[in-house]
Amino acid sequence: MSLLPFFQWCYQTAIGEAIRESTWLFPIIEAFHLVGLGLTAGAVLIVDLRLLGMGLSRQPVGQLAAAVEPW
Repeated sequence: MSLLPFFQWCYQTAIGEAIRESTWLFPIIEAFHLVGLGLTAGAVLIVDLRLLGMGLSRQPVGQLAAAVEPW
């Protein structure tokens, strides 16, 4: 199954056209995307380091996981 028709449809939508023709829209979307990835990776890293015993050793894992879950 080819995804080409789906990508062609995305290219032709009004949103696709707006992103293509705008100077700043794509960089702004990418910036938010990268911030979101960084927050997610950071929250996972905090819990992983705690499970490995490399940081925040005085805080229980369950409490730490609950604290970073919204991120």
